Amino acid sequence: MSLNLGNITGMPTKTTDILLKDFYKGNTVEENLYTEMLYYQFGRYLLIASSRENSLPANLQGVWGERLSNPWNADYHTNINVQMNYWPAQQTNLSPCHIPLISYINSLVPRGKITARHYYCKPDGGDVRGWVTHHENNIWGNTAPGTSYGAFHFPAGAAWMCQDIWEYYQFNCDKKFLEQNYNTLLGAALFWVDNLWTDERDGTLVANPSHSPEHGEYSLGCSTVQAMIAEIFDIVIKASEDLGKDTKEVAEIKAAKSKLAGPQIGLGGQFMEWKDEVTKDITGDGQHRHVNHLFWLHPGSQIVAGRSVQEDKYVEAMKKTLETRGDGGTGWSKAWKINFWARLRDGNRAHKLLKEALTLTYTGNPANIGGVYQNLFDTHPPFQIDGNFGATSGIAEMLLQSQGGYIELLPAIPDDWANGTFEGLKARGNFEIDAEWKNGVLVTAELTSNSGKECVIKYPDAKNLIVKSKNGDTVAKKVIDNDKISFITTAGAVYEICR
Repeated sequence: MSLNLGNITGMPTKTTDILLKDFYKGNTVEENLYTEMLYYQFGRYLLIASSRENSLPANLQGVWGERLSNPWNADYHTNINVQMNYWPAQQTNLSPCHIPLISYINSLVPRGKITARHYYCKPDGGDVRGWVTHHENNIWGNTAPGTSYGAFHFPAGAAWMCQDIWEYYQFNCDKKFLEQNYNTLLGAALFWVDNLWTDERDGTLVANPSHSPEHGEYSLGCSTVQAMIAEIFDIVIKASEDLGKDTKEVAEIKAAKSKLAGPQIGLGGQFMEWKDEVTKDITGDGQHRHVNHLFWLHPGSQIVAGRSVQEDKYVEAMKKTLETRGDGGTGWSKAWKINFWARLRDGNRAHKLLKEALTLTYTGNPANIGGVYQNLFDTHPPFQIDGNFGATSGIAEMLLQSQGGYIELLPAIPDDWANGTFEGLKARGNFEIDAEWKNGVLVTAELTSNSGKECVIKYPDAKNLIVKSKNGDTVAKKVIDNDKISFITTAGAVYEICR
């Protein structure tokens, strides 16, 4: 996998610390672009170095926790951190590095079933099915609620972690893998089928109680948790279809999803964080670092910009929320916002945040808690690795997206990246894509289908797209009409470009 912003041909002579010191203050354009490329590849390196076959997954410090007692115990936090560590795994073509996390998720299930039965019951008092895990996990398989229950009430941990299983399948199309992990997905969904309550005011199903991570308030059906429940329900429904499983449990999940309380737009035009309007929903509560209720947009896939008129109404409300919250935040927070703005198709805003994430700070004096140290480690004092991984993911999202049921080429290219190339980025459906663009416009792209899947590609005009499959199947016929370009391969697969 390679990336070349600006089509740079040479290496800078400056060391990394000087590149960071002079970043957008004294560097040449090429040196700044090189620094951004370096940060992108550094995130990939960190995942390769901290998540290999037969190892534990990368924790809050990757594998760089040097003390007997490390910050946050060098463990796994499921309300954003461990998931963000693996956002770049599939899209930047590092699938093998994803396996340690998936193995770890499966290892939590036995204890998670016990925790579900001990801490939860159905609204009618009966035992709940499935498994659950909370905010704080560790290598001994802890799945119980965290010690700081007021701020870290988070029974949606299992639902969110299961998204990693689904992402691996979507990017690799391995049905044997999906079959092996299906029961873990099913159990995470059934926990919520049994644990949802009916809001008597409108008849919708809600999590009760729910707590917007690290922000409050305790309430019925906060948006974050509802989004994660909707995502795990959707995952299991789609997995069941792919595996031909038409069971009573799947029918229950479909029924629950149809009644689930969904996203809302508030009186201030904002994307609501809680089901009921509260003052800090509009004010942003002092520009709080968490904007987790935008999970619907990223890393979730229930709302996709440009896919429908209804979804775009939510998209505008999300922009309002991000404006209210501001661009500040700790390393992971700023990294997540890069991904949000990329999925909102605002490349310049995403790039602004990336530049801020590369602001140099110094150990012991973190003047910018959302920047980097001289060695490119993310600054969430003292060090938290998820910001590195999240930034790498955000750059990939600016270049290629595929969560909407189609592949989008260059969806959020900023003005500063007018020219460039990439090779080996992956899209869902097990496609590898190479592309070159000049003056912000795609010049050529090559799409390789590693699993022989068909796809729809979204780009205003892609006359120079090259289509081939892994076995050498190439385009036999190109059909152009007013609405789309269709490529028909010698094996009969159809690829469509939406103008």
